[in-house]
Amino acid sequence: MDYEIVLAKEEDRAEILRLYRLQKGREYCPWDEDYPSDETVSFDLSRDALFVLKTEGSIKAAVSIEEDEDVDRLGCWDKELAPGGELARLAVLPEEQNRGLARILLQFGMEELKRRGYRSIHFLVNKHNIKALKSYAVFGFRTVGECHMYEQDFLCYEKELSDRMTDTRRSKLITFPHGFSTRNGGVSTGIFESLNLGMNRGDNEDSVKENYKRFFASCGIGSRSFVCGKQVHGKNVMIVDQSDAREPYGYEKLFEADGYVTKTPGVPLVVFTADCIPLLLADEKNRVVAAVHSGWRGTVQDIEKEAVEKMLSLGAETEEIKACIGPAIGYCCFEVGEEVIDAVNELLKGDTDGLYTKKENGRYMLDLKTVVKKCLLRSGIREEHIEIIEDCTMCLPGKYWSHRYTNGERGSQAAAIMI
Repeated sequence: MDYEIVLAKEEDRAEILRLYRLQKGREYCPWDEDYPSDETVSFDLSRDALFVLKTEGSIKAAVSIEEDEDVDRLGCWDKELAPGGELARLAVLPEEQNRGLARILLQFGMEELKRRGYRSIHFLVNKHNIKALKSYAVFGFRTVGECHMYEQDFLCYEKELSDRMTDTRRSKLITFPHGFSTRNGGVSTGIFESLNLGMNRGDNEDSVKENYKRFFASCGIGSRSFVCGKQVHGKNVMIVDQSDAREPYGYEKLFEADGYVTKTPGVPLVVFTADCIPLLLADEKNRVVAAVHSGWRGTVQDIEKEAVEKMLSLGAETEEIKACIGPAIGYCCFEVGEEVIDAVNELLKGDTDGLYTKKENGRYMLDLKTVVKKCLLRSGIREEHIEIIEDCTMCLPGKYWSHRYTNGERGSQAAAIMI
């Protein structure tokens, strides 16, 4: 089943309340006529704490990041795992149950809690709800206590949110399903340990396929096929649709491109990096997205301008486009020759103050992320709509693949986005 998981919006309110109403009165459900209410939804929306799983634009399930002092005060939670976050109000349409949607939302919720800085997840499950207990057992939760609340007997579940989880990075500006992968949370071994998403690196095919399932799940993307290509450090940005999507694995017969733009819902766009810049763009009002691989060669050819122009040709507006520059090699580590600096100066017409410094060996340290930001500004993107994730891939070899750090013995990150 193809799906997307997104932050709920005001226009989703009526459908969410209907979903909640359908749960009330079901066995083991503690909800009543007063809870969850319209006020509950308002509280969750105000905190960006309510996520919905949709297929073909229709809400099938929902989950919230809870703030409940009564639950937080229970004495069974491990103080060494504080702060702990609670997932609550997990609801699935009755006709969609037994299809694994609760597990999908639970996995996504754990990734989101970790992204927000929580060290553990805890929640309550009715101790007599055998179906739920079996469903959650796959995650390896620990039963740390029992309690009686809301006129029911609950088991208290807890699990550390390990650094070995998928640990996907996401933009604060973009709400469409998307993500920038790290190297953590996959099943690959050896030099590819653990979340390698490169399909031409020599990794085990089944491992890469499993890694994609995990990465896409953490992004809220349920599609098994996606658009990708052979990246050649150029400025070719393709307009694509469902006919261009494919399932992993293999690198043969791929078109050569370093960026993709689409207005087709349900089509993930994917680019690969291991020091170069992954760039995601979205006009959520006009429903156009782009994914771009921007190394220095593509950047000095102004691939950013190419991507923006392709988005505009599909109906996007520059003032609506939001951009996120993902994890890549930073100013601290990106040493380049004079030919790169000359190309940057030509691209920016000398507007390069603070972008590079010359070393004693005659080479330069270059801030490529800010170069990309300047290209986006020159293309008409508003500065408040541009986000930079500061992580340097070479400084953090335990978290990211870095071509320079490993001398090419590595896997690959991926960046993905979907309408």
